[in-house]
Order: sequence, then structure tokens, then C-alpha cells
Amino acid sequence: MSSQASSALLADAPPTTAGSPSETSSPSARPDRPLLVRDAGFWTAVLTLCNAALGAGLLSLPYAVASAGLLVGSLSTCVLICASFASLCVIMGLMAQAGPSVTSFGGLVRWGCGPAASNVVDGFVFLNSFGACVGYLVLLGDVVPPIVLDAVPAAKSMSAGQLRAAAASVASLPCLLLSMLRRISALRFTAGVAVFACFFTAGLLTAQAVQHPCRPGDCYDGAGRNGWCTAAQAANASSAAACYADRPTAGVSLWPESAAFVFAEMRPALRESRPRTAVAASAVSLLAFFYLTVGAVGFLRFGAQTQGDCLQNFSPTDASAGIARVAVALTALSAFPMQHFPARGILHRLWRLLVDRAVSTRPPTARPAGMSTLFLLLEPVGWVGVTLPLALVLGSDLSFVFELSGALVVNGVVFLVPAALLLALRRSRHLAVAFLLLGASLTVSGTFISIDEKIRAARAEVTDLASRGGARGYVYAE
Repeated sequence: MSSQASSALLADAPPTTAGSPSETSSPSARPDRPLLVRDAGFWTAVLTLCNAALGAGLLSLPYAVASAGLLVGSLSTCVLICASFASLCVIMGLMAQAGPSVTSFGGLVRWGCGPAASNVVDGFVFLNSFGACVGYLVLLGDVVPPIVLDAVPAAKSMSAGQLRAAAASVASLPCLLLSMLRRISALRFTAGVAVFACFFTAGLLTAQAVQHPCRPGDCYDGAGRNGWCTAAQAANASSAAACYADRPTAGVSLWPESAAFVFAEMRPALRESRPRTAVAASAVSLLAFFYLTVGAVGFLRFGAQTQGDCLQNFSPTDASAGIARVAVALTALSAFPMQHFPARGILHRLWRLLVDRAVSTRPPTARPAGMSTLFLLLEPVGWVGVTLPLALVLGSDLSFVFELSGALVVNGVVFLVPAALLLALRRSRHLAVAFLLLGASLTVSGTFISIDEKIRAARAEVTDLASRGGARGYVYAE
């Protein structure tokens, strides 16, 4: 390895210019400079970025591969991962140019495109954060009850609705406490647990795919569903409706608001071009491993009957699936505060604006710049107090809303906003055009697919009810 490439791995190296002595010095000349792989701050940033992108969507990736096919599904996942990496590098690079005064994605948009555009982006970010937090509470309400039933047999006397409400309510307490942390880097320990949980889930699905691969005529999951659909079944509308389950689609992206928070809390040495690129590349590499592994092996194990939550393909009495449910619950618990942080920053700016107007006679220098302890304590209480009842009342009926908001909000913010920043600042126009095309195509196609799937599901349910004389239920092909 050349001395110039070696010096790029120095986490604490000061900014250098071409031809400077530090650029040509060897690692042995600076024994006090740790490599990035030994830098705790580096791994904190990597794991926190991974935690921002991981979540319940990981469990629906096998369905995405089942819908698109193994080759197309894997290739499309790789394209989205590469595009997300490019978007992340653009955001970090512009954050570095904007300076330490810009600490959020909304602030970056305000710096590059003006306050009007920033307000619009903040609205989208807030809606996504709110929906994601409700979704995580819904997920916890679905995942925790089987764990409770195994650990506490007395809970079997409760109804499904009562057990679900109790599970979501109890799970909201750690979400509340984690949401009170002042800095996003304080979540580094929960981020590590979430990444470990994803490794376990990926390992479980890989072991299942190796031991019980889906073969013609022998592709039954733990619930007795046959995942092998013949060509005749697929050609017949009624047979295909019974053979292929109806599930939500999955998305792959790095949420830019969380990435902006992570970058703002990185040490100055890690914000230099090469270290921050190494942070982004390491985080995206971990995500690529999880996405591709879980998506491929889940489909290879369960075939056409791969469920939106692939853990539903396991038997309720499967001990390894129970451990995986615990792992997913831990991932959701750590992801909830990550999604809450961007919304909290927006609410704080709104609160500051209202307070400044109310006490306009007070000098600006006399007003506190950061979040007060009282705000840090009270705001999460209000946030959980709103998201938890909504999750309990609406439950899984929100799935279509989340799919649609993901298509309209996430794709727009992840790709279209960085494109607008590049165009406004007159940087990398070719990359900006690529982001515009990708973001627009994903937004249009995602919206169409979400609505089309909802219409198809409604028609299939009506047909099924009519054929059964009003009785509800599904028939799976054997």
C-alpha cells in the first residue's frame, strides 16, 4: 500500500493539501495516529448510520425478491444501495462545505436552496418520522406477543387485542427513554445491538435456506403454506391469488436527516474527505450484506409464499424464530429514537420560533441556543403520547399509508433533494440529473404499485368473500 493511501486511513490527521509533508509521510512516522478500524468514533458513526437505515423493512426484503425474481430483485437492490451511497456522499460533502453551523438536513437545504425549500423538506421529514415511529410501535405490538406467550403462560388468558395493546404500551417505555437522549451518538450501544440482531436474523434465514431449500413439490413453511407455485397456478387468476400472498413492498435507502445528524456529531478529523467516505462506504457495505443476504436466502427458503414479515413463515413454536423475534424487537426499539431525532429537531426549531416571537424584546444573545433539559424531557412524552394511541387504534391498517408515504416522501428526500442542492449550487450536474431521473421514476412507480396492490387486494378480498358466501379467510395452494 502506498504512503499516500496509508495516510488516508489516519483518523486524526489534519487537513492536507497536495504536496504537503503529511501527505507523503508513512504510517510509521506517526505511530500515535490510530487507524480508522481502531477508532471508536469511526465505528460509532458507521453503526449509527446502519441503525438509521435498518428496521422492519429488512424482514420484507425476501418478498421484494420473490416479487421481482432472484436476479432482478438482487440487481435492483444493488442499484439502490449504490445510489444511496452516492446520495450519502453528496450530503456529507455539502455538510462539510456548509460548515459547523449547519447541523441538520433542513439546515443544509436552507443553506443551499433557501428557507422556503427548507420548510417544505422539513414537512416531509416530519411526516416520515411520525409515520415511521407509529409503524415501529405497530411492529412491536405484533412481534412482542409471541415472545410474551412463550415466557408468561398466564398471558394466554388475554385476548389478542389486549395482549397486543399491552405489548406495544410496555415497549413504548424504552422508546420514550431513548428518545430523551440529547445526542444521536449516545445511541451507539443500541445501534450495535441492532446490527448484531440483523446478523442473527440473516444467519437464521441462511441456515434455513441451506437445510430446507425450496424445491418443486417440497416448499412448505412452518405454517404449512406451500411456496411452490406451478405454471398452471400462476396462469389461472383464482389459483394465483391463492398461491401468491399479498404483501407490502420493501425499500432500501439511507435516511438523509439521520445522516446529517451523524455527520454533525463526528469529530473534525472524521469529516475530512477520505475518512467520511470510509464511514459511508463501511455503513453501506454492512447494509448491502444484510439486504442481499436476507432478501435472497429468505426467498430461496420460502418461495412464492414468502410473507411480508418473513418471520411469519416460521412455526410459532420454532425456538430460533422466537430468538429472531427478540432480535427484531431490539432493532425496532433502537430504530424508534433514530426516527424521532429529526422530528424533535424540527419541533424544537418551531418552538424556538414561537418563543422568540413571544419574547421579542429579549436580546437574541440572551436566548439559549440548544435544547433545554425541560424540552428534552417533555417533548418525547408528547411524541409517544400521540404515536402510541394511533398505533393501537389503527394498527396494521396503516400499511398502505406507509407504503404510499414511503414512495412519495422517502424517494423524494433521498434523491430529489440532493439533486436540487447540486443544481442550486452548480455542482456535479450529471449526478444531479441521475438523481432526478432515479428519484422521479421511483416516486412514480412506487406510488403506482402501492395503489395498484391495494386495488388488487380489495378485489381479491371481494371475490373471496363472494365465493365463500361472506366467510373471511384465505386458501393456500397445496
